[in-house]
Formats: sequence, C-alpha cells, structure tokens
Amino acid sequence: MDVLYGREYLILDAPMTLNINQGADIFLGVTLIICFIIGVPTNIISFKFFVSKPKPKDLCTCIYMLITISDVIICTMTLVPAASYLNCRSPKLFSFSGICVVWGVFLAVFPAFSIFTLSLLSVTRTFNVRCPLRPMKRRGCLRFLAAYFVLLVALQTVLTIAGKQNFSFNPFLGFCSGRSVDPSWFLADIVVRTVELALPIPISLVSCVVSTVEVLKFMKRGSARSILLKRHATVTIILITVIFLLLNLPTFIVYLLQLISLLNGSKMFSNNFMKNYSWGVTRVVLYSMNAMLNPIIYLLRIRHYRTWITKNSGQLTRKISSLGARSFNNVSPMGLKRAQSSVQLKTRSMVIANTNVASEKRSDNSSDERKEKSENGDSGNGPLEMRSINGMLAPPSPYLYRLNVRRRSKSVTCF
Repeated sequence: MDVLYGREYLILDAPMTLNINQGADIFLGVTLIICFIIGVPTNIISFKFFVSKPKPKDLCTCIYMLITISDVIICTMTLVPAASYLNCRSPKLFSFSGICVVWGVFLAVFPAFSIFTLSLLSVTRTFNVRCPLRPMKRRGCLRFLAAYFVLLVALQTVLTIAGKQNFSFNPFLGFCSGRSVDPSWFLADIVVRTVELALPIPISLVSCVVSTVEVLKFMKRGSARSILLKRHATVTIILITVIFLLLNLPTFIVYLLQLISLLNGSKMFSNNFMKNYSWGVTRVVLYSMNAMLNPIIYLLRIRHYRTWITKNSGQLTRKISSLGARSFNNVSPMGLKRAQSSVQLKTRSMVIANTNVASEKRSDNSSDERKEKSENGDSGNGPLEMRSINGMLAPPSPYLYRLNVRRRSKSVTCF
C-alpha cells in the first residue's frame, strides 16, 4: 500500500501505526529545549558583537551576522516540536493552522539558507587563503545570498498558493510539514531538496580540506603575526565547517535514501526508527544542535569576542542590578535621585557637626591654657587675651575674635 504523508512517500505492506518510544521522545524534547535555552541568547549576543564591529564590515563579518540571525530563528523554532515530543506526539501549538504553516515554511527556508551561508563562508576563507591579493567581492557575495534567500521563500510561497502542498501536523514526524498533493510533484520536491543539501556539502568538504592543507603550510613557515592571525581565523572556520558537515550529513543521507526508495520501490522507511525518528532527528534536532554550537565556537576561538564580552559584562550586571533594585523597592527614577541627594545631605551635615565639635574642643582647651597663664602672671600674645589700654584691662575686639574663628575653621576643614 502506498502511503503519502508529510515529505515521506513510503511503500508499506500494512497500514501505518504510531509506535513510538516515550523515553526517546522525552530525550528529543529535552534536547530541543536545551538548544533553545542556550542557542537563542548566545546567538543574539554573537549578533550584537558582529554588529558592533567598525564599518565598513568585511565579508566574513557580514556572513557571520547572517548565520547568527538564521541560528536564532532555528533555535526559537525548537519550542514548538519540543512540546509535541514531550506530550506523546500531540499537536499542541501545531493545532493552530497559522503556526503550522509558518513553522513549515521556516523549516524549509532557514536551515537551507544557513547551510548555504556556512558553505559560502568556508569557500570565501579558502579563496582568501589561496589568493590573498584577490579577495572575493563583498557586495557580489551578499547579493548572491539575498537572491538565494528570495528564491527559497518564493518557492515555498508559490507551492502553497498553487495548492501543490498543504501544511499539516504529522504524528510520525512530530512536527508540521508540507503534504504534497501530487506524488509526481512530491518526487520533484525531494529531488530539489536533495540537491539543496548535495551541493553545499561537497563544496564545504573540499574547501575544508584545502584550508587544512594551507594551515599545515602556515605551520611550517615562520611565526610572523600576520601568518598566525590567518592560521587562527582559518582554523576557526574549519571547525565550524567540520561541525556543520557532521551534523548535516545525516540529513543528506536520509534524503538520498528516500529518493532511492521512491525510485526503486524499496521498504527502507518501513521500520520503526526510520518511520518515526529519522526525520525528527535529522531535520529538527541536528539542525538545532548546529545552531546552538556555532556561538560556542565563536566564544572559544575569537579572542576579540571574549574581550568584548568581558568589557560589556560589567555594564550589563550594573544595569540588571539597578533594574532589580528598582523593581524590589518599587521606587521611581525621580524618587531614587531624591533619596540619593538626601543621603548626600545627611553625610554632609554629619561632617559639619563633627568639625564643629572638634573646634569647640579646641576652643575649650585654648581657654583653659589662657586661664593658667593669667594665674601664673604670663602675658600671652594670643588674639583672644585681655589687652591693656592706659593701664586698664579691656576685652578683645570682635574683629580679632572673628579672625581667630576663621583661622580655626580653615585649619579644621583642611585637616
């Protein structure tokens, strides 16, 4: 019996029954949630780092920005199938037709665009290493990427509007996928998607091998700073390409097996794993893991990225602490400023009071000394001592008293 569901055109001898392993589904759901928790914030931070670079930005920086945007969307998409896997393949959010259609279109567009962008990054680095005096043109490469993205979106839009595919939830997949109405059109769609994966993977593999050979040549040369920087950047892109190949090669193999089964009429997808887990693991979990691991590679390999994070982490913690204090105390910004000014006034008044007490103590000590001198018959020359006018004792003048107070206050303040 021929069974057509999702993007799988299976040839089975018996009706399909949903035979899933609940432990495996929970593992897939938890993995997708981890990819969301780690991948979304790290990719957003990576995007802010690449945007903060001074203009004009080079081609690699622009490609990194596009990759981080795609990775943020891919990691955000993981929450919807995660809810399905954790609830025994129930539709949950996929029961809304709008979410199902948008999610299916995003699944067809952004992983393919991210794969193509990563392969272009690998090719540009290899080209720059091989021909350092003739770098690839930034504007031409970005236009080519924009044209490819528009082509992917237009293809899904035309197929949906023309009625060639309908998006619906499939419990065997655990997510929404395009259901091809015509089997012949479905075969053409599988061929197109196989080619989408078949072209970037060998190109990335060849460029990775060439870059590795060039890095080995760099290691045999001198240790000039420019050579070391080129080697470091090339090794970073090689690591990104290797992880990309390891996590996307299974998807290409599954598509290739499906194409072979459609052409030969074999029963490759009749067993339980291939029927219920092959597409969920390759098209959702591995894509999400690749999007989550990319910013971790940036953090480990790009020194300026680590410096930028340490520089901005202090400002971020101060902002978070100030926001937390405001929300905890429920104080408006105006009230916070008033409170700070009142604290400053209190501290100033305390300092003035301490200085007055110190001046009073000094004045008491000086009066005691004057009394002792008068009892002993000494005639001091202090400004506050009694003066003799025509043989009569007179009190000190107010001018001398004010002058002495000013001198004492200045000496206490400076001290």
